[in-house]
Amino acid sequence: MKSHTHMPSQQAQQTSMDYLLLLQPILAIFFALFLHQIWLKIKKSKNTYAKEAPEPGRAIPVIGHLHLLSGSKLLHHKLAEMADVYGPAFTLRLGRRRTLVISNWELAKECFTTNDKNFANRPRDSAAKLLGYDLAMIGFAPYGPYWRETRRIATLQLLSNRRLESLKHVRSSEVDASIREIYELWKEKERRAVEVNIQQKLLDLTFSTVVRMVAGKRFLRDGEDNEEGKRFRELIEEQFYLAGTSVVSDAVPILEWVDFQGTLKSMRRVAKEVGEIVEGWVSEHRRKRATGETEAAQDFIDVLLSLVEDGSYSSSIDPAIFIKANVVNLVAAATDTTAITMTWALSLLLNNRHALRRAQAELDLHVGKDRNVDESDVKNLTFLDAIVKETLRLYPAGPLLVPHEAIQDCHVGGFNVYAGTRLVVNAWKLQRDPRVWSDPERFDPDRFLTSHVDIDVWGKNYEFIPFGSGRRSCPGISFALHLLSLTLARFLHAFEWDTPFGECVDMTEGFGLTLAKATPLRVVLTPPIQDCHVGGFNVDGGTRLLVNAWKLQRDPRVWSDPERFDPNRFLTSHVGIDIWGNNYEFIPFGSGRRSCPGISFAWHVLSLTLARLLHAFEWETPFGECVDMREGFGLNLAKATPLRVLLTPRLPSHLYE
Repeated sequence: MKSHTHMPSQQAQQTSMDYLLLLQPILAIFFALFLHQIWLKIKKSKNTYAKEAPEPGRAIPVIGHLHLLSGSKLLHHKLAEMADVYGPAFTLRLGRRRTLVISNWELAKECFTTNDKNFANRPRDSAAKLLGYDLAMIGFAPYGPYWRETRRIATLQLLSNRRLESLKHVRSSEVDASIREIYELWKEKERRAVEVNIQQKLLDLTFSTVVRMVAGKRFLRDGEDNEEGKRFRELIEEQFYLAGTSVVSDAVPILEWVDFQGTLKSMRRVAKEVGEIVEGWVSEHRRKRATGETEAAQDFIDVLLSLVEDGSYSSSIDPAIFIKANVVNLVAAATDTTAITMTWALSLLLNNRHALRRAQAELDLHVGKDRNVDESDVKNLTFLDAIVKETLRLYPAGPLLVPHEAIQDCHVGGFNVYAGTRLVVNAWKLQRDPRVWSDPERFDPDRFLTSHVDIDVWGKNYEFIPFGSGRRSCPGISFALHLLSLTLARFLHAFEWDTPFGECVDMTEGFGLTLAKATPLRVVLTPPIQDCHVGGFNVDGGTRLLVNAWKLQRDPRVWSDPERFDPNRFLTSHVGIDIWGNNYEFIPFGSGRRSCPGISFAWHVLSLTLARLLHAFEWETPFGECVDMREGFGLNLAKATPLRVLLTPRLPSHLYE
């Protein structure tokens, strides 16, 4: 009975033992997997430490290296200095974001060839979302079907050579209008040289050209739509400023609810105002299309509307947002960067007058002076092309290429780069690499005609990528080159260039998303002097004229005994001759438009001073000797030796007191 009572307990114990025996291998497997995961993490940690691009020390929790980028130095200069210390590839931690900074052509090539697709994404920061209409702009759009379709439309429909050719009359007429304004100002100033803020003039010209090509609007010309044009221009400038402003929450998302300095609010306001103006343009285009009022040459809004209407646009993003976002993108991207490059080019030429004269000589050779430059002439202007390239090398409009973002883990230069890492390429540093460019800080357009003759701007020569490279390179390169080359050629051909007081141009770089000059470029312009005839002889434009007044005023055909001092001749035979430049046998102050403007002042001082001195004293020379009348060297005709005299008062003493 007793043994029967213990039977269930023994069975339970046996069952428990069996369960434990089964559980042991399962636990062992889980434990082994756990150890394997720990080992993988340790290995990954070691690999990361060994293979991730070097980074500066002094990272601060939460903000990382953000504090290293503050201060008065321009960001591309600061990153260039870091590259000198840490190498051509280094990592920055900007808040929780990792950023890989590249500063040489070999690594840039690896990013835009081997890893091009992987780096085809864009960061989704505040500017992209708020100013880019929730990533609908082609410049901000993430890599994917929408971006590919938008890029295809931009390259094949909007910015193709065929489209640009159909709108070349817009570029030409806007350049004509700008040059005419300066010429009219010159005429108003009695054909004297005019001082112009050429930087502002080029911004106005570029803005007018781009808006007319995009929307068919004539802004800043003849007052048409002027208020709307000025407001749109101001908003685009503010948009550029905001796009280059650091937003703390992009680096530290936990602070997204805090809008430091109201930047996010400003972004929303600007995007809304700009969008409303563009929506008005689109509505106006729809009305004109409905009534058949469209022009023969379609502007960009017409093209986009046609694509939407005929079903060629198939993205899920609202067509209205697609059109609005990319119209704004085209205007903003093209206006500032193109004007900036032209400003730097002219600044470099004014500081290198030999290159300026050579560019004008090339224009005179291929175009002459009896017609204006046409776009068809540009292909023959090889030195001008070299000037544009050298300007883009030294002062790329975007010194730091627009950031990319890694889609997946990859390797660059042997370093691990993890998905989500941002890629920043310092084009400013890369294009001044002394391994590639001899004397890299020097302006030398000839390098693109000799040692670097095969290098172009299309992003395949990785030592020179002012417009970027790979899938996300600028789609508007051809447009930019057309406008750049034509405008520079026309302005250099139309005017003689100088600076106020002949001073050198300040080449200090300014802060911002793009590389503008820190100070405005003010120039002195005059239309070039044309060929003419003097005395039956041909005189080429640009020939200098020297008039030998000393010889002319001793002409024996005019002046009897011309070497003799004889004031009476101006009281007798030459009594009608004066000093005002209208008697050409006597022009001590010059003649014509460029005669001395201070004749009256000089005559007053001369006459009064001589009269007072002759009246006040008796005059004699030391030892009664004759005065040495030899002429001295110099710009002015001074005596070769000092005039020393003996003076004796000849008036009552109280007149000298």
